[in-house]
Amino acid sequence: GHPPHVVEVSHSYPESSLNPVFQRLAEEFADVHLGSLVSARRSDDAQSMIAELSTFLRFSLETDRNITVPLRDEIEALDLYLRIEQVRFSDRLVVEQEIDPRALREQVPSLLLQPLVENAIKHAIGRAEDGGRILITVKLNDQELVVTVEDSGSGGEEKQPQLDQLFDAPGFGLRSTAERLENLYGDSFSFNAGTSRLGGLKLALHLPTRGRRR
Repeated sequence: GHPPHVVEVSHSYPESSLNPVFQRLAEEFADVHLGSLVSARRSDDAQSMIAELSTFLRFSLETDRNITVPLRDEIEALDLYLRIEQVRFSDRLVVEQEIDPRALREQVPSLLLQPLVENAIKHAIGRAEDGGRILITVKLNDQELVVTVEDSGSGGEEKQPQLDQLFDAPGFGLRSTAERLENLYGDSFSFNAGTSRLGGLKLALHLPTRGRRR
């Protein structure tokens, strides 16, 4: 047979070649998902997961953190990631998307949604005994794109950071997203955390559309 493909993420990459956000992504994917591959009972699951994982890693490693892509492409990348997570969680993970079709051509930062959804899976769905729901909505208003990611919570008693401390909380990764948005949009965006009607966290982004940049 063919030798196994090994994905190595070197810590010696210059920042311009592989930015820290995606380096962390690749390392976490290797840690989390290779373990899932080992535990996959059915070989077809394992095969599809390897294919999705390699495609997603290639996308994330080739993507410059300072570029924007059409929302349509961003949703495709997110769906790729979600198919991998679906192998891990099966029917314990329910994801709903409500995307305004008019927004699909709007430009958004590449790999904007994935860390926010990963955050919901890591801190809510993954800790909930019965799994849970994630709702992703995108609405196009006159001068802004409104993106929200909500989850149904962990159902546990463990103490979560206060909403006003969430952006500095270790393990949530929201600060790096906020910094990327600041680089791209200056002060013409907002990024807020609140409580979702689903029972968990709601992250809301308000991004300027093409007609309104700094």
